[in-house]
Amino acid sequence: MDKEAILMALTQGEEATLDDVLINREQRQYRERQWLQHAPTQTLVVLKLNTPGPIKANALLSQISAQNEATFMKRLLDQGVVVQKHQRFDQKTGVENFWLLDTPDALEIKRLTTAIESASFYGRLADFDVYRYRNGQVEAIKRTQLNLPVRQCYVCKQPAAVCGRTRRHSVAVLLQTLAEKLCEESHHSSTIEG
Repeated sequence: MDKEAILMALTQGEEATLDDVLINREQRQYRERQWLQHAPTQTLVVLKLNTPGPIKANALLSQISAQNEATFMKRLLDQGVVVQKHQRFDQKTGVENFWLLDTPDALEIKRLTTAIESASFYGRLADFDVYRYRNGQVEAIKRTQLNLPVRQCYVCKQPAAVCGRTRRHSVAVLLQTLAEKLCEESHHSSTIEG
């Protein structure tokens, strides 16, 4: 696909409203607590995509999510980590995957997920959250716990959280940059199909 076709594909789909996103976040956090309360010695991984704008679910984003799912599953297999439970949720706020892993080593799983996030631009769009249950609470494992740098904005290379919080770049600029980078990536991979 060329850049314009990718941009068109990114902007197709039903818009997710702020209320949709907030309700989804509450449901996700509830699900995270439930899964870990029932398996407190295991590690929970949640995969979402970091995508700008109100369109969070469409065929292209589903392909990118599937690529990240497959990469993660292969890495787990390579490391001998057993998946106790996996569930995929397709909704207008985007695809979400939950994995409950038969390992208490959440830090090692965070290393694995950050490697995926850094390996390609498809991985850059992945948002892998890793959790463990500690002292009766769900604890998120952060990059800083592994002395890893924060994620960079794919437009300006500054800390992504700062750009997002301050809305440094317009949705149009983010989508244009996203389309360019996906076009470049598609020349090296067969994930985006025309």
